[in-house]
Amino acid sequence: MSEAWLEIIGSSGGAPTPSSWPPSILLFYHGLYGLLDVGEGTQLRLVEKGVGPGRIDFIAVTHMHGDHIFGLPGLIQSMSLSSRSKELIIIGPERIKTFLEETFGLTNFSPVFKIIYSSPINASVLTSGKAKLVIKGFKTCHVDESYGYVVTGYKVIGGDERKIFKLVYTGDTALCDEMVQALRAEEDIDVLIHDSTFNYNMRNQAREYGHSTSIEAAALARELNVRALLLFHMSSRYKNSYKQLLMEARSIYEKTFLASDNTKFIIA
Repeated sequence: MSEAWLEIIGSSGGAPTPSSWPPSILLFYHGLYGLLDVGEGTQLRLVEKGVGPGRIDFIAVTHMHGDHIFGLPGLIQSMSLSSRSKELIIIGPERIKTFLEETFGLTNFSPVFKIIYSSPINASVLTSGKAKLVIKGFKTCHVDESYGYVVTGYKVIGGDERKIFKLVYTGDTALCDEMVQALRAEEDIDVLIHDSTFNYNMRNQAREYGHSTSIEAAALARELNVRALLLFHMSSRYKNSYKQLLMEARSIYEKTFLASDNTKFIIA
């Protein structure tokens, strides 16, 4: 039985399609559940998968663009309706607290449980038995304040704390020195989920809008020697030809896969 897995809730780049919903990723490790971004429809997909909103322990938000956060207020309201009592950790830009509190006020809603807001720069730690999750942010290069996340799973084995997996999610970002330097400092990355909004021919537009091409994602994955690269946040202009992005990336790094909606990946 797998110790850790992730499932793609939504993988679209900005505009959703019937087969590609706004960005969100579900992560599981030893009874702990987390979400990386919360696009529209996230809670519906969770219910479809048998994961009730009350089971989510942490949410990490990369930035404040609507496609990454518009599913969050509704998810929190559903948590309250199900009489959640445990705390919820929300990691993200400082404005995420303002966004939620103003939304709660305007909709005459108050959560019945405690929300802990945490800066991406500070490591957040969750435990489950002998297992531990550490979520730490790093600066990325989008058109607004933005962060990626390193999520590391540990386990106490024979008195020693051992790394079980390391996952990196970039969120929306152009390939830039600040982000690359942050990831070079990380050792033994197992899975890299990287912005792949555009193909190579649109590399200039990618940089202008703070995004990456699939080839840029693959070049970074090759440098970091990750176990697997997952192409994510693919523009809806490629909705009938995502394989084009995959083929371009695999010409650089063979261990590349599409992070399509409803795809599940075992990571440990």
